[in-house]
Amino acid sequence: MHWHGGSSAMLGECCCVQRRAERADPGRLRDVLDRHNVTIAEWIVLAAMEDAPIKPDGTWLAGRIEELASRDFKATISAAECCNALDTCLQHGWLKVLCSESVDAVHAILLKTPALLAVPGSAELRMTYQQGDVDFSPSGADLYRTISAEWLGTDWETDLSITNSYFWEEHRYCESAEEFQSIIQQHAANGTIVRAHRTVRIGPWCVYWWKRFASGYQLQLEIGAV
Repeated sequence: MHWHGGSSAMLGECCCVQRRAERADPGRLRDVLDRHNVTIAEWIVLAAMEDAPIKPDGTWLAGRIEELASRDFKATISAAECCNALDTCLQHGWLKVLCSESVDAVHAILLKTPALLAVPGSAELRMTYQQGDVDFSPSGADLYRTISAEWLGTDWETDLSITNSYFWEEHRYCESAEEFQSIIQQHAANGTIVRAHRTVRIGPWCVYWWKRFASGYQLQLEIGAV
């Protein structure tokens, strides 16, 4: 059997702020943070909170902060600095450890909101908050938005980018079309939804320049949600 091809695409969604280079000057950010008595480590902890609730031990947070610090803010933050910054954000009241009442309040807001949930998976993630998780406090969220506006401009939230991926197309190649049925069955066994599939006869093809096949077939799969 000789079949090759595939896709690295995934179903899912992404929500992030596109900090444009002409606005996102690290030097300007440091000036803004100094005016608000916020360290760069504390700021990056707050920025990491956009993604998901975290545990108070900071286990997941350390790796995320190192990535954010290097990529978005041109800074280097150690694991120890990360934990200290998380502690100070909690002490200042910018973040809070959720109690059962706080979790219920978050659930109620999401259930009652009339707004379109552009990233429903992220909203569902917020619905999985557990007692003991760490999230923004109202004052912390206000501080984060205030600093962002002073750094990036008052319209900084218009740079929000939202992407939903509902399906992708995957191509498979084989000398014989008989092998394709097992590929479709394997997707089904893995719980992947095959929305459509087509078999196309093709002429000469190759995977590597030194391995050429005189003829064959291409299986086109459309994979994703119903």
